[in-house]
This record gives sequence, structure tokens and C-alpha cells, in this order.
Amino acid sequence: EGLYLYISRILRPVWASPLLSGADAKPLLSGSELEFIINKLQNVRVFLDENGSLSSGMDFQSKPQLPPGQQMSQLQQRSQQDAILREKQSLMLLRQLVIHSLQVLRLWMV
Repeated sequence: EGLYLYISRILRPVWASPLLSGADAKPLLSGSELEFIINKLQNVRVFLDENGSLSSGMDFQSKPQLPPGQQMSQLQQRSQQDAILREKQSLMLLRQLVIHSLQVLRLWMV
């Protein structure tokens, strides 16, 4: 959830107001403000790329290490695997949002 909050705070100036004002289509965000946002998003993208295995602390094939005498039921294992899969998918989609946001903002700067 922290990554989602951080990204939303970075993009808030873009989401909170129109990018153009008036009939002359004058941009409301300056070039330096857009560069700042792009720089922050690029840092997030690098973080996500370098830490792509954030949710892979447990591999789907491996079983969690439990103390002797405690066994996970098949239902618990499946539930845990489903949660890990959803988390990985969420991070992949978040990465796509960052990439697409970067593309739009870079085009906007042209």
C-alpha cells in the first residue's frame, strides 16, 4: 500500500488540476514541475525494476518452513499461493501505471 500512496502523491499535481487553461491552451504545470514529477516516477520505476521480486519471498513451488509438528493444510497453502499471485499481479500493474504515466508526461513535455 505504501507504494500506491507514494505514487499517488507524486501524481497528485497532474490529477488534481487540468493540464491546460483557457482558450490559448497554456500549460498550468511548468516544465520544471513536470521534470520533477518525471524524475520521482523514474526513481519509482528503477526501484520496481530492481526489486521485482518484492513479493517472491515465497516461491510457489516451495513450502513454507514451519516448526516441527505444524503442517499447513492444502487449503491454506492454496490460499497463500493465491495471495502471493495477486500481490505479484498488483505490483506488475503498478509498474505499468508508472511506465504509462512516464510516457504521457514525457510526451507532454515535448
